[in-house]
Amino acid sequence: ILTALMQTESQRGDLGVVAFGSVRGMLKAITNDEVAQIYKRGGGLMAQPLGIDRRFLAEAVEEILARTPKARALNWVHHPVDTLRGVFSIPEIGPRLAEFEAELRRLGWRPGQPVTFEQYVKAQFKAQNVTVDFREGGALGMWINGVVPFFNATMQGPARMAHTIRQQPGTTLLRGLLWITLPSLLLWWAYKDDDWYVNLPPMERYRYWHLTRTLRIPKPFEWGHLFGSVPEAALDWAYRQDPTAIREAIGTTLEDLAPPFIPGLAQPAMEVWGNWMFFFDRPVVSRGLERLPAAERAEIYTTETAQAIGRLFGVAPVNVEHLVRGYTGGLGLSAIQA
Repeated sequence: ILTALMQTESQRGDLGVVAFGSVRGMLKAITNDEVAQIYKRGGGLMAQPLGIDRRFLAEAVEEILARTPKARALNWVHHPVDTLRGVFSIPEIGPRLAEFEAELRRLGWRPGQPVTFEQYVKAQFKAQNVTVDFREGGALGMWINGVVPFFNATMQGPARMAHTIRQQPGTTLLRGLLWITLPSLLLWWAYKDDDWYVNLPPMERYRYWHLTRTLRIPKPFEWGHLFGSVPEAALDWAYRQDPTAIREAIGTTLEDLAPPFIPGLAQPAMEVWGNWMFFFDRPVVSRGLERLPAAERAEIYTTETAQAIGRLFGVAPVNVEHLVRGYTGGLGLSAIQA
């Protein structure tokens, strides 16, 4: 929603309006109302992360053709996992659908009327640029994206941010200061002297807003670094006279914005081999477990299944779980937990 707030053009640049529109867009996606059907029939779902998947395209066509409740129910039964995956994509479609409807109405469309080709194309362009358009990219970038997860997204995100700043610099600056910088600095002021906050690793401090010691929410990706993390680090440096905060904030920003080059197929195995998780910036096997025999390297929450595999093959159970999580996206780990 915050990313949509920074990049929206058809909706007013007001957090309440954009947030309400996004939630309303999610409800429209769930109920599949007239606007949602128009959006889907023109290929709107293809702008999402799943949209570049050929199988997803075929299933989206089946969903559009399923007009009756019986046909829709049969379609859900036929694709249960993909239906669940679609449910998890609703937060992604919400801001896009809100922008799509806002632009259609600005162009003169009203519910019940046919949509002209020109209206649809203009509305679709606005909707796909609310966050990252996962279809956008050159031939080489899309080829790399097939083997390196999120390569194209890390290219398109900063490009979209730069485009927005060039198009509306004053509005973008005002929105960023009001809705990202201000909350970041208020939270910094509230916790600047608390040991738990001061000792947070850079990955935690600059990627998330910590509302309490145990409650955090992620900052909008590129915008959060530019308007949140860097100003917060500058204030921290001025308060403590320690330049480390600036270096850490800039380092985390560059690390997050730099496109990845490690193929998805190789990354979990490389992390186990090097005993280091790239995203979380910490070891797979913690220092407290390193001196134990390999088969006994398990945390208190490590599953019995992983521990049994570790004893059978003489490998670390935490490594077993890391590989399962890395290659199944958490689905396999849920299965062995069950």
